[in-house]
Amino acid sequence: MIVSDQGRLWASRAAPFTDDQIQAGAERTVDADTLDELLAEVARQEEAARRVVGRVAS
Repeated sequence: MIVSDQGRLWASRAAPFTDDQIQAGAERTVDADTLDELLAEVARQEEAARRVVGRVAS
């Protein structure tokens, strides 16, 4: 986690998402005003990535 000089919190995932996960909306780096908001945003990104992993090709 990084705190900007403006006090905004940033988090960046250590491992990159796959191209499919990125296309589904998962972002490796996110920001928020509070720690709770940042944790919620990280969870949203991980959930977006999990939905791609669970998808079955037709």
